[in-house]
Amino acid sequence: MDAQPHGLSYEPSRLAPLWNGIGQAFLFYRKYFWKLIGIEMVPFLIMAAALVMAVVVKNSIFALIAYAIGLLLVLLAQLAVIFLVKHNDPSLGVFKIYNIALSRFLSFLWLDIFNAAITFCVGIIIASLTGFLILFLTRLINLGAIGGIIYVIATVIGILIYIGYVTRFSLAVYVFADQDVRGSAAVLASKDYVKGIFWPYFWRFSTVILLAAIISFLLGLIGKMSPQVSAVISALYSFLLVPFLSVYFFLLYLNLKAIKSGYHPVIPAKRRLKLWSLIIFAIAAVIAWYLYLGNSIGFDLVKYMLINRLNPTPVQQTQQSSGYGNLPSIQVAPPPQALPDNYR
Repeated sequence: MDAQPHGLSYEPSRLAPLWNGIGQAFLFYRKYFWKLIGIEMVPFLIMAAALVMAVVVKNSIFALIAYAIGLLLVLLAQLAVIFLVKHNDPSLGVFKIYNIALSRFLSFLWLDIFNAAITFCVGIIIASLTGFLILFLTRLINLGAIGGIIYVIATVIGILIYIGYVTRFSLAVYVFADQDVRGSAAVLASKDYVKGIFWPYFWRFSTVILLAAIISFLLGLIGKMSPQVSAVISALYSFLLVPFLSVYFFLLYLNLKAIKSGYHPVIPAKRRLKLWSLIIFAIAAVIAWYLYLGNSIGFDLVKYMLINRLNPTPVQQTQQSSGYGNLPSIQVAPPPQALPDNYR
């Protein structure tokens, strides 16, 4: 067993059992409970005060600014919790932890945005490939009732692939906080840590999230007696759950790091470019869908709206568009006059 700076011991060849991991996270959570609450209270109080001021002054722009500031403070609190787990030092106060987190916040914010963009783009690519496959099959042969079954199967497979990618990238923020690996390098390092141990990690990752969702659902049933009670219970549950999940996943990351103690996240530029290519591919997929739909219903609607904006003269007759695929045709009003040259 390898000793870790957090007083935990891990077997160098496998992940700790699920309930052991939850128990270790709970022990840490209990040890630093009031500091964790203090970290969570800072954005909560500031956001609540800003929203109250927005209601008092009745200014929607002020409310929007308050919401944006609150969101940034929530992210800062998440990073502060991660650094509290990393340092595991009872002498560190809440504001000292916040100072440490603030010094790295811009890099953390960029990583969060980049990671969200990558996972979103992976979803776009998977959805696009699934959609084009189904369209190709429906154009090639008449699937009839089987088409619905194929659609469901393809959708489920696409969702599972997407979850797999999200799981591989889920440790990026912990790699960043622990080893100061940033941006695309942190995302790829997360993938490397999970590689070869995906299913044991996926089990520990997804089960905890599922348990949290089940508890949230049960608390929601209890709160149905009163909307006010339900809102308070949900807010309190989220308030307590978020830092616990950060503790649990950071300790899970430390377990993976102990297993792959010989790995050092030095990511070559070629791998980073491949990751960026996912974003380019996703943009290309969106453009392809736009062009495909633009040659049928999408183009008709845009053209109709543009013409009526240029010349809002009432149209006296309509003509039928041909539609596409198995979708019914729609009625689209023709232009009262030709488009100006600069809009053709």
